[in-house]
Amino acid sequence: MNRVFSQLINKPIDETFFMIPPFYTDFGHNIQIGKNVFVNHTCTFMDRGGITLDATC
Repeated sequence: MNRVFSQLINKPIDETFFMIPPFYTDFGHNIQIGKNVFVNHTCTFMDRGGITLDATC
């Protein structure tokens, strides 16, 4: 799943990223994912303005 999500956002993602599909987005390339990020099922990102998720502590 991480490989597919990385292709969708056109950027590498950290191995600590975890997502439960399905996932929806309107664009995809404006999403930034940091370390220790979890995205639950049936999540929709409207990312035309950009979205950054980073849970590093």
